[in-house]
Amino acid sequence: MTDQTNKSSRRDLAWPIGIAAFLVFFVLILIVAIIASSMQNRDLVEDQYYGKGLKHEEQMERSKRAMSDSTRVQVDYNETIGDLTLTFPDNDISGTVTLYRPSHAALDQSEGIRLDENREFHVTTDGLPGGLWRLKVLWKENDLEYYHEESLVLKDRRKKRKR
Repeated sequence: MTDQTNKSSRRDLAWPIGIAAFLVFFVLILIVAIIASSMQNRDLVEDQYYGKGLKHEEQMERSKRAMSDSTRVQVDYNETIGDLTLTFPDNDISGTVTLYRPSHAALDQSEGIRLDENREFHVTTDGLPGGLWRLKVLWKENDLEYYHEESLVLKDRRKKRKR
């Protein structure tokens, strides 16, 4: 009878031990998940994301103005020489061109627009990693602001190191 009692008491202890082991394992998985998620790169969101969201209506008006044929900016990408050419409808403009890298905020670049005699502005893509970029152009012409944005897939133009 004592042998029967020992087997019964061992079986009775198996459930609480199994439940406790499962809970400990579950808590450890949660801790690992929390640590891993806190270490993730969050570059997919722009700086001042909420402030830009509040000014969304103004941005939509700028975009609508920029879509008319008389104010449209023309974008050409020559991947063989790594040159991005923006052609504007007028010489008398001021503004900025931003290359935004959704996957890596540290690579974002912004530059003031300086047109040449052909109403063109050139941006070199040498040194930029290939992949998805967003070109954002904000300019002012005749006291009106315009905005153009488009996605570009750039060829990798970085110099390869010799091994």
